[in-house]
Amino acid sequence: MASDAPLRPGTLFGGEYEITGPLARGGMGMVYTAHARTAGHDCALKVMHPALLSDERSRERFTREADLCARIDSAHVVKVYGSGIEPETDTPWIAMELVEGEDLEKLCRARGAFPPAEARELLTQLFDAIGAAHAVGVVHRDLKPQNVLVAAREGEPMRVKVLDFGISKVSRDEGTDTTAAVGSPLWMAPEQAHRGRLTPATDVFALALVAFRLFTGRLYWMSAASGKIAIKEILLELVMRPLPTASVRAKELGLDVRFPPGFDAWFDRAMDRDPAKRFHDARAAWTALEPVLDGRGSDEPVKPATPATPATDEGHATVSLGPARDSRTPPPPTRSVLRSPTPTPLPMLLEAARDERAQKRPRSMVVTAIAVLALLLVATVVVMTRHHG
Repeated sequence: MASDAPLRPGTLFGGEYEITGPLARGGMGMVYTAHARTAGHDCALKVMHPALLSDERSRERFTREADLCARIDSAHVVKVYGSGIEPETDTPWIAMELVEGEDLEKLCRARGAFPPAEARELLTQLFDAIGAAHAVGVVHRDLKPQNVLVAAREGEPMRVKVLDFGISKVSRDEGTDTTAAVGSPLWMAPEQAHRGRLTPATDVFALALVAFRLFTGRLYWMSAASGKIAIKEILLELVMRPLPTASVRAKELGLDVRFPPGFDAWFDRAMDRDPAKRFHDARAAWTALEPVLDGRGSDEPVKPATPATPATDEGHATVSLGPARDSRTPPPPTRSVLRSPTPTPLPMLLEAARDERAQKRPRSMVVTAIAVLALLLVATVVVMTRHHG
């Protein structure tokens, strides 16, 4: 039977991996640094939490990660060396490439907005990883800065590695069934909140949010602007409230950000509430974004997307993201787009909506009371006038 105690340095796991120290702790398991005796190299060893061993769904999700990562042909997805079940404790494990670096969220908190050239390089690699996943029918479903490792050695360019494909799905396996509400509220797409069908376009929504984070140093959602994350408020913004363009939202956050021509149009399409109107996958989204970041974008709205189909198998800051617009050319009108809401929200969303209405109700009741009193006063005056007449 597996012990709840973490593995100690020097422990030989599975007869092959010598534990050298703890590395990270996640929802599914502990990650250790280890030395593979036979292969002769260091690695990251992910071991499933003992408390989850009896949960078949958790076991399937844990072991799926190794299989899916092996399918994806990208240098920017963490390489899997091997996986299996430790026989003595019946514990699933995955041996992965050991990447020395920080997750992107930690870097964003420490640095704020990235210089345009660095942001572009990070996005190039991130889109390559997710594009390769989509090419083999894999939807990540939990894409966020915390799942993006950035390794940067002195004198070398930054290297991106995407992690945690544990809750990913092969698109064709989804059929027409709805999915569980997976993902992180700050980065999920509307269809995830509604338990709708997930396609590669689901990851495109998250990629747009990550791009906004890199270029501005801030989260897109106004509900998170104070630093306190209220899940109900985030979900209300996600599925019910207007989703403005990147430029409009940056101004609302008190930022002075100059996006290159074409970025708002790209962002607008990538963030459409209707998955069928977004770019259908990461490669299509990057094909449209790359020229924008190179200063070759257009302020014309991006043409409507073809329907998304499943694949086969703080404070003020000034950021310039591209060539400045010619001052002689009038800027395009600013648009705040209210996209059509998606149907049938989760009970949490309904509860949040009721809460929002309840907050507004006292004001409406006061207005109604004043109106009634005014009518009564008018009626009294009329009656008294007639009486004296």
